[in-house]
Amino acid sequence: MLLLALGKHKNNPASRHVLIDIFSSIDNVPDRYNRGGGSLRQWAVKSCQVSDPIIKNLRNLEHSLSSSIRFTDKKETQRMQTLTEGAQAPDFSLQDQNGDTVTLSQFQGDKRVLVYFYPKAMTPGCTTQACSLRDTKAELDALDTVVLGISPDPVKKLARFVERDALNFTLLSDEDHAVADAFGVWGPKKFMGKEYDGIHRLSFLVGKDGKIEHVFNKFKTKDHHQVVLDYLNQA
Repeated sequence: MLLLALGKHKNNPASRHVLIDIFSSIDNVPDRYNRGGGSLRQWAVKSCQVSDPIIKNLRNLEHSLSSSIRFTDKKETQRMQTLTEGAQAPDFSLQDQNGDTVTLSQFQGDKRVLVYFYPKAMTPGCTTQACSLRDTKAELDALDTVVLGISPDPVKKLARFVERDALNFTLLSDEDHAVADAFGVWGPKKFMGKEYDGIHRLSFLVGKDGKIEHVFNKFKTKDHHQVVLDYLNQA
C-alpha cells in the first residue's frame, strides 16, 4: 500500500516527504524490502528524486508514528512460547557494544536485570525507547536494576548507536537470534501484507534469583521506561 501511495504522490513535494518519513519510521524492515543493498528510505528518496528541503514538522510526524505504535500481539507471543513470570531466565553470554562479553548470571544475587529486546538499532522507535532508558538510569540504579538491550544488530552498529545517542547502558548483539529464541521473542511478523521472522518488542525483569519476575508486554516506545519504573517502585 505504501509503495502504491509513493508512486501516486511522488510529484507532490509535501506528500512524498511524508511518505518517505513513514518508510523510515518503520522498525526492523526485512531484508527483502531493501533495494540494491540500500535502505528502504534510500530507495524511497531515490524513487521520488527528492531535491527540495524537507518540510517543517516532518520529524514530529516521524516521532509520532514511531512512538504511538504498540508492538505486542497476544496471539503471536503465544505462538512463540514467550517466557512467563516465574520461569528460570535462560543464561546467556553476548558481546556488548565494546566487544566485551556480558553474561546474564554475572548479576545474579546482586542486581535485578531489565532484559529488553528491540528490533533494530538507530531506528526512530528504538531510539525513543533507548533514550528514555538513558535519561532514567539514575532512578533504575537506585532500584538495583541493570539494563541490557538486545537486538540482532552487529557489535559495530551497537557502538555507533551508543556513541550517537550517548547511551549509558549495555547493548548486546544477538545476531543469530539464539537468545531471542530462548526468551520466545523471535517469531512471525507482518509488513505490507508479507510475513517474516523478527524480534518482538518485549522486556523481561529478571530477579536477583535468576527467575523472570515480570514480563512487560503492553507499552509504547515513548512510555516503556515509565512502565518499568512504575512496576519497580510498587514491587
